[in-house]
Formats: sequence, C-alpha cells, structure tokens
Amino acid sequence: MGKNPGFMGHSSDIAGNSHKVVKENEYEEEDFSRLAIWQLKDSDKKYKQIDEYSQKKAKKWLEKYVDSLSGISPKMILNCRYTYKRTYKNAIKTTQSILHQKIGNTYEIFHGEWLNFEDFKATNTIERLWKKVVEYARTYTENNNLSISTETKKSICYDFTKCLNALILFIEKYDTFFHHLVYHMRYKEHISIPDKIGQPETMRKNEIVVKQPIIPNITKAVRLALTIF
Repeated sequence: MGKNPGFMGHSSDIAGNSHKVVKENEYEEEDFSRLAIWQLKDSDKKYKQIDEYSQKKAKKWLEKYVDSLSGISPKMILNCRYTYKRTYKNAIKTTQSILHQKIGNTYEIFHGEWLNFEDFKATNTIERLWKKVVEYARTYTENNNLSISTETKKSICYDFTKCLNALILFIEKYDTFFHHLVYHMRYKEHISIPDKIGQPETMRKNEIVVKQPIIPNITKAVRLALTIF
C-alpha cells in the first residue's frame, strides 16, 4: 500500500513542533538550574550543585552515545560515563583557557556562571538574554523586586540586537568547534584506554574527530560586540 503524502507531511510538522517545545523546555530547565546554583551562598553546597549539574550534562551525552553501541560490556559503559564526564569538563577548561588568552574575562560569555554560548542559540535569543540581565541585576543587588524601566529595556535589547548580528555567525562556528573538541577528547580517551571504555570504533562515526579542532577566528567586530555583554 502507498503512503499518504499529506498525512506524512502533517505528522512531520507535528513531530517538528513537538521537538521545538521540548528544546524550549530544556533551555528553561537549564536556566533555572544554573540560576539556582549561582544564587547559593554556601560554598560547599554550591560546588556540590555544580558537580551534580555537570553529571547531568555528562549523562545526557552518555545516553546518546549508549544508544548507538553494541557489543560493549556494562563495565565499559560505566567507565564511559565517568570518562565522558571528565572530558566534557576538560573541554570547557580548555576553551576557557584559549578564550581568556584571546579576549580576556569576556570568555565568561561562552562558559560563565550566568551566561553560556548556548543561550545565543535559542529561538527567542533577545528575550532570553534580557531575562539573564534581570536575573543578574537582582542577584547582584540582592533585590528580588528590582524594577527596570521600559526605556532601559528597549535600549539594552536594541544593543543586543546589534551585537547578535555580528556574533551569530561566530556562535555557530564556535558551537561546532566546541562539540568537535569534546568528540576529539573522547577519541583520545578511547585511544588511551580502549580496554576500559572500548576501541575508537565503538564511537559514533560522526563523533570520531581525530585532529584537534581549531577555535574560530575572533574578528574585531566580534570582539567589539562581546564587550556589550
């Protein structure tokens, strides 16, 4: 029997819209988690929450990886969990170091406490960044009822819009660079300890990155845009 093109197209639209909703909810949940951690006053609790947050991120990566595996022992899968958690953290530290050398403390825009490069990938980027500004201002002033005028919001959002025009292409390239760096660091672990986490061939084909990727060129326009944040 032939397939009904109209029905298939409709199903595809539903699936696509559902995916968008799920992604938006994931962004909101991550926002809440990072903000809650950042607002903690107790250092021990804060670092414990940071560690738990990192574990959740690493677990998501691992779950995607495990889905594609076959013929690998449960012990190796467990080892992968800890190894991938470590490589993800190391990838962040590596990029933070590289960015700090190139743009100073502005690197926190990409991997900071209140802002992350993934914030620039949302469909409602301007509103998302504005919420970050409000959250930061209220935390910094310790005033949860802090009010910001409409004119101030318009001015700040206007600056955001101008900056995004200069940043959008770089963010896309940086996103690819960072994920390839994580894949590369995983690949090196598989080369180093194949008996513990499996041979490199057990990785997904599109995640095998042999050569270390190079961070995208940071132009003067990008540097200038970053200073706004």
